[in-house]
Amino acid sequence: MNWYPEPKPVPASLETEDLQLEMLAPEHVDLDYDALMSSRERLMRWSGGRWPHADFTRAENLDDMVMHRDEFLAREAFTYTVLNRARDRCEGCVYIYPLARTEEEAGRLPAGLPASTARVTWWVRDDALPRDLDRQFLAGLVDWFRSSWEFDAVTFLTRVDNDRDIALLEDNGLERVATVQDKNGPGEFALFRLPLA
Repeated sequence: MNWYPEPKPVPASLETEDLQLEMLAPEHVDLDYDALMSSRERLMRWSGGRWPHADFTRAENLDDMVMHRDEFLAREAFTYTVLNRARDRCEGCVYIYPLARTEEEAGRLPAGLPASTARVTWWVRDDALPRDLDRQFLAGLVDWFRSSWEFDAVTFLTRVDNDRDIALLEDNGLERVATVQDKNGPGEFALFRLPLA
């Protein structure tokens, strides 16, 4: 499904004071693998216990890189790596997917959200948190979605027990619009809508 159709431009990158985003691709495999494995326990909570499992390999990560690149090029979903400005360290990732992946899911969207709504999830590595890079990153994302993307609606999704992310979303003016069940396992997510106007 060509979810973000032509001729809408797909932003190539985002730069903040300390960070640079670009399309996640196979050439990022080593930097990405280091970041996710250094933060594996927290990412397991973030993913509901699905990823990255204890014996997750570099080869599996490379397979993920290829899948994300192919989705990006097909305009089906957009995954960006979050690099430091020297581009020699991965600080995290951001994933932009359709909020509704199926017609059934579209029928269950909260009122006022079109089927084309973007769903944004993100993570930063553990040692980025004391440096507040997640705060800088999220503020940059909010501005980026308002200035460079052409979505009808943008939502951010985080686990209901992730107090830090919820506080960051609220600090950036996002409104909590729903609580949704994790369709892949136990747990709930808080869904926040980004005002675009």
